[in-house]
Amino acid sequence: MKTISTLIVFLLTFVFSFSQFVLTGSNSTLTLANNAPAIAVDAALTITGSGTIDGARVTISTNFSSGDLLSYGTLPTGVTGTYNSTTGVLTFTGNATAANYQALLRSVIFRS
Repeated sequence: MKTISTLIVFLLTFVFSFSQFVLTGSNSTLTLANNAPAIAVDAALTITGSGTIDGARVTISTNFSSGDLLSYGTLPTGVTGTYNSTTGVLTFTGNATAANYQALLRSVIFRS
């Protein structure tokens, strides 16, 4: 069985005041059998707040194996995505709105 944690790391960008973001989701941990069909990590994840976010990370936290993959849909303008197949960590960097990061993180899927 595989366990995937949605570990979202927000590095907040601020100009005149501190921005606060709230992250909620339906799945903090997923468990699935090896070689199961690809699944969304959390298609119901929501991010609320104003300002911009400049990074996020999704991690396979337990039973990571070579060949496990986290992938994603369309990147917002100015955001890049990198998957480290050695550690099972998907990292997004670049400034985007909370709504853009929400759409991006909802698109993350796991396959083994």
